Amino acid sequence: MPVFTSLWNLLKKNPATDGADTFNIQTMLNDNWDKIDAALGLKAVNADVRAATTANITLSGLQTIDGVALAAGDRVLVKNQTTGSQNGIYTAAEGPWTRASDADVSGKLASGLLVYVKEGSSNGKKQWRLSNTGPITLGTTALTFELVAGAGSATDAVIGNRTITDTTAPAGDSGTLTSLFGWLGYMIKAITGKSSWRTAPATTLEAAKAHMDATAGVHGATSAATAGAIMQRDASGRAKVAAPSAADDIARKAEVDAAIASAAADATNKADAVQANLTAHIGSGGTAHAVATASAAGFMSAADKSKLDGIAAGANNYTHPTGDGNLHVPATGTTNNGKVLKAGSTAGSIAWGNVAFSELTGKPTTLSGYGITDAAPSSHVGAGGTAHAVATTSAAGFMSAADKAKLDGITAGATAGTATPLMDGTAAVGTSTAYAREDHRHPTDTTRAPLASPAFTGTPTAPTAAAGTNNTQIATTAFVNTAIADLPFNMARQAIINGNFDIWQRGTSFSAIPSNRLYYADRWCSDGFRTAATSISRQTLAPGTIPGATYCHRFSTGGAGSGYANDTYCRTMQGIEHGTRLLAGSGNKITVSFWARSSIANKKFGLMLSQEYGSGGSPSIMENIAGRYFTLTSSWQKFTHTFTLNSLSGKTFGTNNDDRLVVQFWYAWGSNHASLLGDTVEEQFRAAGDIDIAQVQVNAGDTALPFQPRSFAEELALCQRYYQKSFLYGVAPVQSAVTVLGSAHIITQTTGFAMTPVRFSVRMRTIPTITTYNPVRANANWWNATDDTDLPASVDQASDTQFELTATTQYTASRNYYIHWTADAEL
Repeated sequence: MPVFTSLWNLLKKNPATDGADTFNIQTMLNDNWDKIDAALGLKAVNADVRAATTANITLSGLQTIDGVALAAGDRVLVKNQTTGSQNGIYTAAEGPWTRASDADVSGKLASGLLVYVKEGSSNGKKQWRLSNTGPITLGTTALTFELVAGAGSATDAVIGNRTITDTTAPAGDSGTLTSLFGWLGYMIKAITGKSSWRTAPATTLEAAKAHMDATAGVHGATSAATAGAIMQRDASGRAKVAAPSAADDIARKAEVDAAIASAAADATNKADAVQANLTAHIGSGGTAHAVATASAAGFMSAADKSKLDGIAAGANNYTHPTGDGNLHVPATGTTNNGKVLKAGSTAGSIAWGNVAFSELTGKPTTLSGYGITDAAPSSHVGAGGTAHAVATTSAAGFMSAADKAKLDGITAGATAGTATPLMDGTAAVGTSTAYAREDHRHPTDTTRAPLASPAFTGTPTAPTAAAGTNNTQIATTAFVNTAIADLPFNMARQAIINGNFDIWQRGTSFSAIPSNRLYYADRWCSDGFRTAATSISRQTLAPGTIPGATYCHRFSTGGAGSGYANDTYCRTMQGIEHGTRLLAGSGNKITVSFWARSSIANKKFGLMLSQEYGSGGSPSIMENIAGRYFTLTSSWQKFTHTFTLNSLSGKTFGTNNDDRLVVQFWYAWGSNHASLLGDTVEEQFRAAGDIDIAQVQVNAGDTALPFQPRSFAEELALCQRYYQKSFLYGVAPVQSAVTVLGSAHIITQTTGFAMTPVRFSVRMRTIPTITTYNPVRANANWWNATDDTDLPASVDQASDTQFELTATTQYTASRNYYIHWTADAEL
């Protein structure tokens, strides 16, 4: 089918396939003529516009395009829109622009449409052509216009400067003519091996091929043994070499045959010698010697040799006497005198030794069995001839061990008494040394606490009072911990939000940290100087590592860094909203506690505060409150530090409610900042490694209270006062996140403008900054999921409770639009 029949949507019938159709020929012809007339008119009318765009514009209102101040009714070629489907020919107006009547439907547009621009600094007196191929659906198909006539249509920038270079390798299959010819020259030069593509090679490809195909006489090759010539095989496949001289020369057949003959002769001579020796070893009977027997000499067998090797040198055929006087006994004068011969520790062995009493069997079990009749010592025998019994209160006898211990516990000279001794910790009264006198008092005893203002040592215990007890009873640690656990969460109890690092709405891993302020874990930000690669991430802790902690915050550095200046700093911090006005004051104290560790040896980790009075407050600059540094190890440690805050007398707070108390953790610092951290010298990153912190708490007073984690829901709600998003919690906000879950959504019924209200889950600290995200493309526009196109987004009516999402141009009817958003109200 001819191309314009399809492009202009002309009606055409095929008798072979449409013979059964019924239609009105007049209607069909009139309809086709109307379409042809419109297309021809398009070629004539569209050729004239007053101005053409050079960049994306808003399609409404009278404006200046390419230096031309437009008037209502002026025709404008719009060709540079970000959304290509908006391109086309428009009629300018004070309100929204409309497409020109000769280009307002798909049937009036076709590839090859020529548009002449009359005015403009860049586009005046130029002609543009619609370069789309295939059918066009107006409002959906991105329209593309290319310059075909006028200034700039055939410049060096378009076709190249017509001076080629043969030093650039080909980069593709398309480009300007200059580029294509330059690439061709590069390839020609690569083939010839010359310095320029214009220089002819020393030989032609045809000559080189003939040379390579030659099979005889090439480069003087010969099959004869000729010095300085290339070896070539003869008709039989053989080639000759000269007689060898050096050890590594090629051996000819003659030399190899001679060597083989010489080796064969040598082998024959040696075999003959062996045979002669063997013949000499044969006995007179003509056979080899037989093995020796008990009656005839001969060769020794292997068995006889083994037996002979087992007999010691000088061994004799000795028979041991069996008489009583010839039994084995130790030699006199040796260490074995008086010993007997006993079975050894291993089978078949014997050894000299004594017989222990325990080795005897059948021993008597009583003294009488040994013939002993008087078994008691004579000193222990009484008058009656029996041993003394233990003394009792009614009969004398031996003193028991218990009675002896009791007697040793009584001081010499002690007397009996009935009055209870007195003890009050003062000096002794009276002179008696007896324990049981009523007038006796213990002297001052520093090992016991007095009744008045006692000072205990060790680990004293006391009964734990019931919860809620309010009297002078001693409060045990159990009572205090229970009371603290029942305290409500407030600024005095825990001023830090997300101190347990549970909430990470922006993501859990951040690399290439910039020097300006960046928020990552909710409510925490980082800033400062970095000369080494750094990153921040959430790390999961093994259960029980730190009670109540699931995650920690990790700052990683790729090295020690360099180029540190006096004012260098790198830190992580949190600004506590209204912390200055609620916690500070003359003599007021707060205590900061946290856990930390580092894989970097001897890493210093700084802590300080700053009081800020907000925009318009006085003083206008922050008041720094010096802290200290801690030296970290590779193991988790809990650190605490108490600060005395500055007075609020004579100070004023700003009116924007942005005053804050800032808790700052420092990873590195220059010498100008060292005194704020209790140091005197600069501190660098030192080496590549990690610095981890967990469970950060700020409470009023000079004692660190136990850390009590909030529930995830409570912590998230506190964080959302400062930052909220439409993305699912586990999805980091980013353009083209390839998900619409949670996004704002519009289903349009008609073409026009619309508003989508978005309410925040909690009231935000102030009117936030709204950022929009396209779910599938790298821009901030609405995504038209029905047509897979974009629509520029706009934010309106933002407050601390809600905002409205709309578009800068009209929505199309019966479409699904999606867009993600974030709201940032951080201090």
